[in-house]
Amino acid sequence: MAKKYWMSMTAVFTVIIMLSAACGSSESDPGAEELPINTDSGDETPITESACLPDEPECDDTIGVSDGGQDLPAPADDSETGGGSGEISTGMPVAGGLSVSDALATDASGILAVSGYGFEDGDGVRLCESLASGAERYECGGASIFVENLDLEATGADVVIHDGLTYTQEELTLFGELVEGVFVVGDTVTG
Repeated sequence: MAKKYWMSMTAVFTVIIMLSAACGSSESDPGAEELPINTDSGDETPITESACLPDEPECDDTIGVSDGGQDLPAPADDSETGGGSGEISTGMPVAGGLSVSDALATDASGILAVSGYGFEDGDGVRLCESLASGAERYECGGASIFVENLDLEATGADVVIHDGLTYTQEELTLFGELVEGVFVVGDTVTG
């Protein structure tokens, strides 16, 4: 059995070596053109801007940055954003999205990603930062926000229905907009 294993491994390595040798050889296709080196920078260091052949019209290759890269744009000044901590939240889902507290505190507009526990106790569906143990059942813990256009059972999360209470056992990340203090889940946005 060991002899058969070594024979098959030797065959695999032989094929890999032959393929790698063929890939590096320009003699395999004697009519193939070598890619030209771009030396338009004025100095002796070539700049690679394209791997396309000069006579190939449908080539959309990426263009490289010639010298050391580019700096990111400077952050906006607090006076331009209306004050605050200097941090600008775009509402993009980082580590699951904004917390409920952060979503309530942000002045970002457009689609936001907000994470929390789905919770419904007869007053409407809310997104809660945590589930807190109550006397006989869970309560919505931490900050919460009412949510429109959300059916907890349709989320695919583990939903518990108990004694007039419906809640998710894990955090949800919802995508929607804040409209007058209510988080409206988008019909076409899912996460």
